[in-house]
Amino acid sequence: FLNAKTVSMNDRVVIYAETSDIKRLMKYSKSKGFEVVNVFEKSARSDKSELFELTYYSHDNNIHKVLIPNCMTLFKNMSTFMLCLEELNEMGVSIYMLDENLESLSPDGNINPTFKTVFDILKDFEANNKRQIRDRLQKAYKSYIEAGGQVGRKAGFRKSIRQYRMDYSKDLTLLKEGLSLKKCRAITGTSINTLRK
Repeated sequence: FLNAKTVSMNDRVVIYAETSDIKRLMKYSKSKGFEVVNVFEKSARSDKSELFELTYYSHDNNIHKVLIPNCMTLFKNMSTFMLCLEELNEMGVSIYMLDENLESLSPDGNINPTFKTVFDILKDFEANNKRQIRDRLQKAYKSYIEAGGQVGRKAGFRKSIRQYRMDYSKDLTLLKEGLSLKKCRAITGTSINTLRK
């Protein structure tokens, strides 16, 4: 990898990392004289909203850099990160990956070609990973059915009218009041086909 650009003192940075990596990113920031303005803790469930929140925060608070521990930090949320990366680049906010010593923007503010290459490889890995998972699921589903497994509702299962009225009492009330199927669906979340029944 190319070395990341030398950063001026007092750059305002935010950290995006799991709890286990925050301490070393703080230590790195201190050694470089960065001002850590905020820390966004990456949750185990990889909540996409964290990345959007980080992007909005960077825009509103004159942030220069986002520090992350390594490229794998982005792997689970690659599609969301792609959107955020575009916005961050437009704002002139650089992503710095500590383990790879790699930054998204070059010293002149343009996209670092090495970072782009690494990022493109990660996107390909993610796409292949999703394809493999989908293929395995389809293969398992097919094998299950061929072995006599049954999916969906049991044959002959049907709710009684009384059960429908109990389960969808709110929907029935709204429909009797003259609300359209679309408005009723927006309020209750029940599908149009069920409302038609």
